[in-house]
Amino acid sequence: MLQKSLIYSFEWDILIILDACRYDFFKDNIQSIGYNYKLMKVVSSGSCTMEWFINTFTRRIPNCIYVSGNPYIGNYRNKFNNIEYYPSKLFSVVKDAYLEGWKDINGIYTVDPEYVLKMALLMSMFYKEYKLIIHFLQPHAPYPLSTELRKYFINEKTRPDFKLWKALKSGELSPEKVKKAYEKNLKWVLTHVKRLIRCFKGKKIIITSDHGECFGEHGLYGHPCGARVQELINVPWCIIKI
Repeated sequence: MLQKSLIYSFEWDILIILDACRYDFFKDNIQSIGYNYKLMKVVSSGSCTMEWFINTFTRRIPNCIYVSGNPYIGNYRNKFNNIEYYPSKLFSVVKDAYLEGWKDINGIYTVDPEYVLKMALLMSMFYKEYKLIIHFLQPHAPYPLSTELRKYFINEKTRPDFKLWKALKSGELSPEKVKKAYEKNLKWVLTHVKRLIRCFKGKKIIITSDHGECFGEHGLYGHPCGARVQELINVPWCIIKI
């Protein structure tokens, strides 16, 4: 099933986006939130954030706030493959949480999921009857809980992890080591998702992702745009039951 069709047809109040979250890793870890859920595997419209965004949000979602922890989605004009997109034209408000949320955590810069969570709660107070899309950067790298990988990340919002994928491709790092750090990042963000669910009790909540991640499968590293492989386009669609 196509994720896009569900976003526009399913009755949801809160749509949580976990950036670069593979279906298989999500399936193995979702039980940690402690709530009942129904999990489906759906097909994303892209293998990178920009491709996913322009192919998914093709028409306006009224009365909806987008809290963005991703630097490619904000209150500005952006371009992908010569196609311009304006997130602020698609939603009532786009909150650039990645700006003030970009922090040093254990010597590694990333968007703090705690800040994204707090911003989402603040927006819900100001816009009580609006839908919310909450886009966390995690489990996307950097991995601040895996300090042994610190040297592979830089303080740069749009490409902080290029050294990581270069080291993985060259064999300097093993796929197992990077996957372990990725899964730790997923578990970290799920603790914040659990808190959000508790705060939005009574709301219709969905957890999904923009795309997945590759650790050498098919000769791919990270999530290159235009790559239609299952590790990148198969993402979760998780309906929370509370």
